[in-house]
Amino acid sequence: MEKFSVLMSLYCKENPLYLNLALKSVFEQTISPDQVVLVLDGPVGKQLLAVVERFRKIYPSLDVYPQDNNQGLSTALNIGLEKCRNEIVFRMDTDDLCYKNRFGRIFEKFRFRISRFICHYDG
Repeated sequence: MEKFSVLMSLYCKENPLYLNLALKSVFEQTISPDQVVLVLDGPVGKQLLAVVERFRKIYPSLDVYPQDNNQGLSTALNIGLEKCRNEIVFRMDTDDLCYKNRFGRIFEKFRFRISRFICHYDG
């Protein structure tokens, strides 16, 4: 199986419960990413930071990149994309949930497609 990254950006207005569920759903996949890049788009506050630190201790594949100031989603994602070390990158919001086989199902379809494509998958 090919290595892949998951790219996420976190903003101070996000819900810590949703972040917890989103990260949990990424790390409980049937096929695990070898890297999860989380860009902190400016200061995120104690509650969100506590969730991030809890996952960071458990999952060494979680790479966190704090930014001093909020720069907006597109800039944060561009920063994160530069930090992704794999050619295949899944993009996910911090309030999204993944079905346990999300990445496996996408890779199954990916094998039968052209070598480069953008995939949007709600599931």
